[in-house]
Amino acid sequence: MVFYGIPNSDPPPRPRISVRLVRPLAGEPELVAEVTVTQETGVTRGEMVRIYRTRGGLTDPLQAPLITTLPLPTPDEQTGRQVLIFRDVGAAQIAPSARLSAFTRYQWLAEVQGAPESGSTVPGLWSRPSDPIGLVAVPLTAPATPSFDGFGGTAVTGGSQDLTLAFSHSLDLRPTTSGSWRLEIMRAPPGEPWSLMSANEIREIPILVPDPSPDGFTPLATRFRVTLFDPLGRSAPALELVSG
Repeated sequence: MVFYGIPNSDPPPRPRISVRLVRPLAGEPELVAEVTVTQETGVTRGEMVRIYRTRGGLTDPLQAPLITTLPLPTPDEQTGRQVLIFRDVGAAQIAPSARLSAFTRYQWLAEVQGAPESGSTVPGLWSRPSDPIGLVAVPLTAPATPSFDGFGGTAVTGGSQDLTLAFSHSLDLRPTTSGSWRLEIMRAPPGEPWSLMSANEIREIPILVPDPSPDGFTPLATRFRVTLFDPLGRSAPALELVSG
């Protein structure tokens, strides 16, 4: 004969969840979402909470990746509510090193497990999942200046033939659900004023931009001014370069 316990109390009430972007603490990545789970007073006290997160739309709540399972704090003496605050940097149980991506829409939801029956150690039932809460992970500040990775092309007398400019960035600059990143480059050969060289949406990584001079020749000491714009139109500090 095998004895086992089956919870017979109702599961906890359906929890509520809210999410907001917050400034990172020391050692955290640039994008951090503060997830607050609120459990109202019910017949069964909440014991554990599971938080899920998914990109884009949500089809089946429990098919979303699980990001954490945590114990709920004791109920507040005044309100009886149990409130848990979790700082989400983008990790998940199946991808511990993952991070939130800029300008990507995410949805979060939570469910709460009831405390064991009195005198038992068998965990209680799980509540219904909360309503999902969506948020676009927009960085709180304008983007950083892109890194210049060097000039390409062939050195010839007085300059370069088929010059290219290569750039990279700490963020993924591919198109997002909020729009595309844009790179604007101004060009000024020696003794000439600035003119627009290119102002294109970034479609591929790494970023490689050719100098579109008609004959493919770029004189020595040609100046370039490079400005990166995020999908919201915010600009990074301009980067100035001189061809050698």
